[in-house]
Amino acid sequence: FCDEHAVALIVVFFGTASGGLGWNQALWSLSYARANGLSGLASLGVGSAMQVVVAVTVVVGAMVSDKKELGPYPAMLLGTSFLGLAWAPLFGFMTAFPGDPCIAFLCASLGFGVCLGLQLATFHFYFVTRFPMRVRGRLFGVTWNISLAIFGGFAGAISQGLLSITPIGPPLYVSAAAMVSLATLLWGKWAEAHNQLRHAAQRQEANQPGMKLETGQLSA
Repeated sequence: FCDEHAVALIVVFFGTASGGLGWNQALWSLSYARANGLSGLASLGVGSAMQVVVAVTVVVGAMVSDKKELGPYPAMLLGTSFLGLAWAPLFGFMTAFPGDPCIAFLCASLGFGVCLGLQLATFHFYFVTRFPMRVRGRLFGVTWNISLAIFGGFAGAISQGLLSITPIGPPLYVSAAAMVSLATLLWGKWAEAHNQLRHAAQRQEANQPGMKLETGQLSA
């Protein structure tokens, strides 16, 4: 059972890691900024604005994917790439001016919001469809929640621990997770294409006259 769905399980577990981690570290970064001078009201406003930006980006990303008939994969790939490349500069700039609400809005609300929204636009549709219908709810639900608990649930504690080692530790953690997710998505796409080619070759062999005769002889 696990062998049959091994590729999908790996893709969901590691492919979703950066999304859960990024979301929870974005919230943690606001707590960090608040502890270093950002007012409580500004922190609340920036966090609320970030969620609005995420929601708008999700809708736009999903609409473009549907309108252009791109499917869910390109948006996932783009969003994960953005997380890996943009997270560290955004985090570094925000923490360099932790008490400035304008900087916090630009970096967290707009920057983090767009990065997360791009990834979440087709997030669930892409990962759910990695599994066949008969096991989709069970395998996606269990795998995604375990990944979210591990990478997202401990995001604050790990980020705080990394901060005591180096100021760039927390964003590098997200960037590294995004690179792992990106590599997993690319590998999953290759494995899917390889599997489809293998099945196509098997069907082609099965349709050859000699193979039909051999099959018939075996059946007889």
